[in-house]
Amino acid sequence: MLVTDTSPLLGLDLQGGVSVVLEPTEDASDEALSQTIEIIRSRVDALGVAEPEITQQGSAVVVQLPGVKNQQ
Repeated sequence: MLVTDTSPLLGLDLQGGVSVVLEPTEDASDEALSQTIEIIRSRVDALGVAEPEITQQGSAVVVQLPGVKNQQ
């Protein structure tokens, strides 16, 4: 890294950012959760956030946005 004058990519825990867990208010199918993830991903990509992580954990959707300061 010193030779190439680059810096490491820091994760959410070191770089800071926003992490949000979204849970459905009613029972949701895996298909509905997959569609939700795709919609969230397209909206986050439109904001230009670098390397967002949007995953499904059980019936919840976890959105992690490294480097984002404003949660709104």
